[in-house]
Amino acid sequence: MIHSDLVSVIIPTYNRARLLLDALESVKCQTYRPIEVIVVDDGSTDDTQEAVKYFLEDNSSEDFQISYFSQENKGPSAARNTGLNAASGEYIQFLDSDDLIHRLKIEIQVGLLKVYPQIQCIFSERFSFTGLPDWEDINPEILNFKIFRGHELYCSFNALINSGIYRKEICMLAGLWNEEMHLCEDLEFNLRVLNLCDEIIYIKSNLAGYRQHDGDQMTTSLSKNETRYANLSGFKYLQESAQTKVANPDPKLFEAIGILYNRLALDFMLYGDRAGALKTIDSCRQMPLSQPRLRRLAILRLLAYLPSSWLWVIWKVNEYYRAARSFKLAN
Repeated sequence: MIHSDLVSVIIPTYNRARLLLDALESVKCQTYRPIEVIVVDDGSTDDTQEAVKYFLEDNSSEDFQISYFSQENKGPSAARNTGLNAASGEYIQFLDSDDLIHRLKIEIQVGLLKVYPQIQCIFSERFSFTGLPDWEDINPEILNFKIFRGHELYCSFNALINSGIYRKEICMLAGLWNEEMHLCEDLEFNLRVLNLCDEIIYIKSNLAGYRQHDGDQMTTSLSKNETRYANLSGFKYLQESAQTKVANPDPKLFEAIGILYNRLALDFMLYGDRAGALKTIDSCRQMPLSQPRLRRLAILRLLAYLPSSWLWVIWKVNEYYRAARSFKLAN
């Protein structure tokens, strides 16, 4: 049963008891009520359950309910699906257990969704932080926001999960999270959601904070090389969704995915994995791309055969040139 006005905050977590308490505190400090918090413990082996119990005893109230679900380790997408299926709110806020949200976030975004009933989801700017976040002062009465076509936002990949609030209805229509994905799963989920949205709202204020720290992948301990291959698999899923689940996709969408592939191919090359680079380039070429993008891929393919030490020099020179050019333009 869906409860009108209720916001369900879904927090998947794995071995992050201390950081989870910070995330829960940022939800408790929200100026909006009613809220239900759904913590999904994805097989933690630390004291996550005790931390949630401690927080619940001191903070649960009639308009601020906390539920705890524990499951075997299946990955972040499966944990979010558990939370989504349990959610009874009209609105959904996904929040990773190491991230934080501005105390006005839910009030501002739900308020706009009520003013614009045709809008199915709403996003904002977000920023990265270490230590304590430096939140900007925001006046809810004076907001800088814009209404976009859905495809305009997924082409830029600015619609990231923690910065958004969704109506639960659109989440269920788009389909649950892809549980085979452990990286880029937020991009793939948003791709399907935004494909169903004629319009979305984007707020040009930082309402979400993304914490940068060691071990910021929720349920993995992958090496850097394993992470590159996991990213490659994620980009392939993203590409498949763009080609099979999006009606009349904007060509800019494939260009945006092509940029992700290009960056990954370069990363493989810089660290001496020619096979990974070539596999990435070949996967990218399976999409309908512009001639300039195809030419860049052809150049990348040639560069992949150079020693990685040479590639580092080329990359550093290119970075220096770009920095010098930016400085010249700025002055």
